[in-house]
Amino acid sequence: MASVQSVFRKDKLNAKGEAPIHFRIIKNRKVSYVTYGLMMPESQWDFKNNKVKATHKNSAGLNSFISTKFTELQDQVFEFETVNKELSTKDQKHKT
Repeated sequence: MASVQSVFRKDKLNAKGEAPIHFRIIKNRKVSYVTYGLMMPESQWDFKNNKVKATHKNSAGLNSFISTKFTELQDQVFEFETVNKELSTKDQKHKT
């Protein structure tokens, strides 16, 4: 069974001090990342809850977007696993 999680990629900081928010898919101990183009300063990300902090001016909208995309991706992973048991993380990444 594959797992999906939203992650803040500290290892991908840009010159402004912002990093992308990715969705990590793990299947059979293989990791793949999917991005939707969100960039966030580290100070505005809640690492404990994996969401944008309430102090961000657009936190409600961003958290809603992240939640929606997370649910869509999780549904796609579940659907592909039930149809095709041998789907790899690379295959899943190309399907999104």
